[in-house]
Amino acid sequence: MTKIFRTLSVAVAVSFLLCATVGATTLVVATHINEIDPANAQVDLMKGFEKIHPDVEVEIWHSPWAEYHDRLLTMYLGGAGPDVATVGRLQFASFIEAGIFQPLDQFITADPTIDIKKDAVPGILFSGIYKGQVYGFPVYNGPALLFYNPSMFAQRGVAEPVDYVESNTWNRETFLQVAKKLTYDAAGRGTPTHFGYFGFTEWQPMWISYIRHAGGDVITSDGRSGLNMAETIESLEWLNDLNVLHGVTAHPGPGGASWESGTIAMHIRWQSAGLVEKNLYPAVDPEPAPIPAGPKGYAHLVGGVPACVATSAQDPQLAYQYAKWFGMESDIWKLRGGPPLSWKQVRGPEYRATLRAFRNPSMFDMALVGDARPEPEFGFVEYAEINNILSNVLINPIRQGQVSVRAAVSEAHRLLTQILEK
Repeated sequence: MTKIFRTLSVAVAVSFLLCATVGATTLVVATHINEIDPANAQVDLMKGFEKIHPDVEVEIWHSPWAEYHDRLLTMYLGGAGPDVATVGRLQFASFIEAGIFQPLDQFITADPTIDIKKDAVPGILFSGIYKGQVYGFPVYNGPALLFYNPSMFAQRGVAEPVDYVESNTWNRETFLQVAKKLTYDAAGRGTPTHFGYFGFTEWQPMWISYIRHAGGDVITSDGRSGLNMAETIESLEWLNDLNVLHGVTAHPGPGGASWESGTIAMHIRWQSAGLVEKNLYPAVDPEPAPIPAGPKGYAHLVGGVPACVATSAQDPQLAYQYAKWFGMESDIWKLRGGPPLSWKQVRGPEYRATLRAFRNPSMFDMALVGDARPEPEFGFVEYAEINNILSNVLINPIRQGQVSVRAAVSEAHRLLTQILEK
C-alpha cells in the first residue's frame, strides 16, 4: 500500500463528497465511468435504488478509470469516502488491507432474500471474495472467450469451433489443425496474409486459460508460485510453439494482419468487446466459442468489479442493500455488457435476448461453468509487483524471443516466490 500512498496527489478534488449531505437517508456511491460509457444513463440507472427505497437519496460520484482509484483512495484517507464503491479486482485486496472495505458475510447470512451460493454465478462472485469472505457484489462482469470470424472458416471450407464443441472434440489438437488451415498466403508474397489465430500478449486472458486447462496455474490454491509446475511450463511451450514452430499467429509473428480487417480467424476477447465488435467490425462478424479444452477440460478467465461497502458507511445495512441490488438486481449489464451476477438474470429472457445477434449464444454459458476464475494475482496486495513479473519477466521475453520458456519461467518463479513468501 505504501507505493499507492506515495503516488497520490492530495490536490485531487473531493468537493463533490465534501458537499454531500450525509445522513440516514443519503447514500453516496462511487464508480468509474469512462468517456465511451453512457454516463447519464448509468447515473439514472444507479439512482434506480430510490424507486424501491423512496426514503433514500442516492448521490453518484464517478470519474474515468485511469484516475478513479487514486481519487477514490484520497477521498477515503481524507474522511470523505463514499458509502459504497466499486473497485477494480486488482486493487481490491489493497483497499481491504487498508481497512477501507468491510466483509459482507454477516449481512448475507442474515438476509432472507438471498442464498449467495445458489443465486450468484460462482466464477463472477469470486471477484468479490477475499481470504474466504465476501467483500463485494461484482458488476461490469465478463468472461474472456474465443471469438472467430465465420467468413474465413467458410472461405477455406473449415468446420467452425462450435461444430467441434458439439462433437466434444474442441481441444488443443483440433484448434491447431483449424489454425493451420486458416493460415495462408493470399497475395503470393511468400508469407501469410491471413492467420488462424491472433496469438498472445501479456494480457492475461490470452494465456492464463491455456495454463489452467492443463492443470497448472500461476498461483496455486495454497498461495505458492505455480510457474514451475510441469503443466504450466508445458502449456507455455505449447502456446509459444503456435508461433515459433507452427507459424499460425500474427502476434507474435510476422504481423501484417489484423482482427478488425478480417484477416485473423480467431481471437480472445471479453464478452462485452465481442458484443460491440459484432456491429463495429462487419469484416469479422464475430461468433463466440469456448477457449479450446486442455487435458483437464475447459478453463476461462472470468471477472467483475466488486461493489463494496465502506467501513465508514453511515448506515452499513443500507449500504449492503445497495451493493447487493447493484450487483444482483439493477440490470447494469444492459448498459455495460457482460453477463449479470445473478443466475436468475443470466437465465432470464432479457439477457438471453441480448445474445440473439449471435448464432450460438449458448457458447457464452460455457465460459461461466467449469474452471472459471479471475486473474491469478487476484487477492494479493502486491498486484503491481506480480503483474510486472508476469508481464516483463515471463510473457514479453518469451513472445519477443529473448529467452526460452524454461529460462523465463525459472526467473519469474524465483521472483514470484520471493513476493509470496513475505
